[in-house]
Amino acid sequence: MSNTDSFLDEVSEEVRRDQLYSYARRYGWIAVAAVVLIVGGAAYNEYRTAAQRSAAEALGGQLDAAQQTTDPAARADLYATLATQGADADVIAGFGQAQAMAEAGDAAGASALLDELRNSTEVSPLYTALATLKWAVVPGAVPPAQDRIDALTTVIDGGSQMGLLALEQRGLAYVELGDIEAAHADFEFALADPLTTAGLRDRLTQIIIATGGTTGAAVLTTPQVQTNGN
Repeated sequence: MSNTDSFLDEVSEEVRRDQLYSYARRYGWIAVAAVVLIVGGAAYNEYRTAAQRSAAEALGGQLDAAQQTTDPAARADLYATLATQGADADVIAGFGQAQAMAEAGDAAGASALLDELRNSTEVSPLYTALATLKWAVVPGAVPPAQDRIDALTTVIDGGSQMGLLALEQRGLAYVELGDIEAAHADFEFALADPLTTAGLRDRLTQIIIATGGTTGAAVLTTPQVQTNGN
């Protein structure tokens, strides 16, 4: 019986080996393809990461070179060229270009560019809020007070990180329209926010007093307490 059992075991082993070879011949290409895909995917991701890093470094160098250009008109042209290199470059270069255009005396062009950026659907809310704030204060091309109020209200209502600065600018627009009560409401609301900086508190307090208002003692003494603490 032992010889028979041994023979049967050997036969079973050979059958299993033949089946394994058959499966390997039939489906082995799948394993090979999987390995190739994994290795190829890893190599591609590494290449893409390196390419993105290289492109970012190159863009950073170009932005720095543009910033170092002393002639505003030439600087605006350099930024305009960089704005064609992708979404991130478009936003960063757009702000630089608008600043350079304003310095070169093209306030209307700077305002138009910032207006385009603030209304873009491809720009993050943080950047559209920043573009709105810059658009509202372009020297020589400040929009009408009501237009500024409408645009800044969108920033404020949207819960942007720029909301406190938008409150300051909206309050100034209200002052321009003669609506001192609405202006003081914006200023006081910003003063009550714990995130308001000492510099902004100083500006708001001075504007309130200059426009005939008063502020609470706690608000007035906050900057002094911070200064003594330093």
